Amino acid sequence: MNKRRSRLSWLWVGSTLGAVSIFVIGLGLWQQQLPKRLQRSAQSGDLGACLRLGRQLGALQPLRPKEAALVESCLQRQAQRSWDGGLWWAALDQQRQLIRRSGNPAKADRQLQQWRQQLRSKVIQRFLRGEMPQALSLISSSGENRFPEGQDLQNSLQENWAANRFHLEQAQRVGKKGQWWEANNQLNQLNHPWWIGQAQAMRQTVGTQIKALQRLKQQQNSHAAMPQAGASETAAPGAAALDARIRQLQAAGKSDWAAFQAACQELGGVVREDGPESSCQGRMRR
Repeated sequence: MNKRRSRLSWLWVGSTLGAVSIFVIGLGLWQQQLPKRLQRSAQSGDLGACLRLGRQLGALQPLRPKEAALVESCLQRQAQRSWDGGLWWAALDQQRQLIRRSGNPAKADRQLQQWRQQLRSKVIQRFLRGEMPQALSLISSSGENRFPEGQDLQNSLQENWAANRFHLEQAQRVGKKGQWWEANNQLNQLNHPWWIGQAQAMRQTVGTQIKALQRLKQQQNSHAAMPQAGASETAAPGAAALDARIRQLQAAGKSDWAAFQAACQELGGVVREDGPESSCQGRMRR
């Protein structure tokens, strides 16, 4: 019985050692084939296999310079292929990997920054066309919102979009109340091409109403009551000159009301308020 058990034990040990030997030999043969398979995949353009084999070989032993160069070439071509296919996130991340393993990291980084700048230009182009959702989607689909620069760009676009929408809504609100100068001031705050286009009809209405108010004021000034006995009044500034000066002051950065007051005074008039309305009239003199 003991002899039988001894034979079985040795048989088990022998079988185990045999299996281990076969595995080790097989692993060695497989490892020996990896460099050739890596080279064939790189030459055939099978970039996925090339990168996979490079990872496998690198996990077993440090890559030799020739093998490292093959993997670098495959990674570079894969990044370019991803970029050309519109796979922005993958392309940028692959390019970042290339920077870490490239023999010329400065060149790889220049390519990365060039792609990021191109993406930024695409985002801004969509934004200026009024394609706000598409612009934000491009930032997120490229993974740029993971980094401070992408987050800053996203926040900047959102803030500008919200500000322009607010100014147009304010112009519409005060326009309904007949506050045309304030509506004009709100429209002048718009700085986004798409929102400026959306406000075109509103601006035409505001311009028409302001001209009507100016003609009305001019008529009121020309038919103003005669001054008291012993007093005289200088002529009120002409509507055309007053309007031209107001526009000059607005262009220089003054608000509507400040521009109106300054223009009236510069042209020798005085601002008089009649209820909710104000007019530029001639000065009283004795």
